[in-house]
Amino acid sequence: MVTILCKVTSYGAADNLWRAFVSQGIPSNLLCLNYDKKRGRAGTLLTKKNKDFWLEELKKGDTYTIIVSANTLIMLNLLLGGSKRSFKCLEGHMKEFKNPPAVFWTGTKYRDNYELFNEVADSFGIRFRFALSDLVRLSPENIQLLHTMEYPDIKKKKSKKFTISHSPGSEERSRMYKGTPEIEEGIRLASSEVKFVYDHISRVSNVRCLNRKAKSHIFIDQIETSIGGIGKNGMEAIALDCVTMSSWTTFRPNDFYPPHPVVVVTSADKVRKHIISLVRNKDIYERLKEETIKWKKYISYENTINYIQSVLGDEFRWQTHL
Repeated sequence: MVTILCKVTSYGAADNLWRAFVSQGIPSNLLCLNYDKKRGRAGTLLTKKNKDFWLEELKKGDTYTIIVSANTLIMLNLLLGGSKRSFKCLEGHMKEFKNPPAVFWTGTKYRDNYELFNEVADSFGIRFRFALSDLVRLSPENIQLLHTMEYPDIKKKKSKKFTISHSPGSEERSRMYKGTPEIEEGIRLASSEVKFVYDHISRVSNVRCLNRKAKSHIFIDQIETSIGGIGKNGMEAIALDCVTMSSWTTFRPNDFYPPHPVVVVTSADKVRKHIISLVRNKDIYERLKEETIKWKKYISYENTINYIQSVLGDEFRWQTHL
């Protein structure tokens, strides 16, 4: 049994990771400390009333736990009676796990406090530490893992008019981590030279966001050169056959993840130039679209689980139901 443990199902796309295991016939649980209103009620809510039951389940020898994001460690520690300053309470429980859990580092909480969480992982005896590509450099123990995305039920037919979209999230987050002002400046400059529709996707449910994104020819994820990553939005766009732009410079190709087709943009002017080129040159756009469609299999559920199992090796072998 594999258990994905998360603060909220959307954090680190934990619900997709859970679906990846299920899709491969691996018995799996999704435990969350909060439901995500925009993504629905996937998984089981971990509460004060049922925590003792689930703790015993997680400690069993036939259970392997993957903890998604540093936020989850914080919230789980508090739920079990710990404090914001000490993880000793949670550490005591972790040492009773027959199979030491793995972690998947995602998000700003780990990035801003990586030294603390690296020490916490050491004290917990966590051997396998997956991390998004922009977070790998924060510890020699970190292993690159990309968000897994599959959307077979969503139509990927593009709009009749050439459409470019961006989904910034909250205003504060968009300015700090998405580079939305620069992206919108690049879009504004390009619109004076070529014609296209701009779809600003904000304050909608996850399903509506995905459907609107799927109609886009180009999706612009983020410009954050000091981070050099790609977010869930960008990986969703790839899975939805969108030519995708992002300041993704930290990616490390390997046997499971070959070089990506993402158009790297690091400024408003780069956004402008690439938009103009793709709108004016249908052949270039179609080539990049085909490369994206071919590459998305590497973030598929099957490839992701094969990758995770290759990393863990004999640490844990799952019995499948397939």
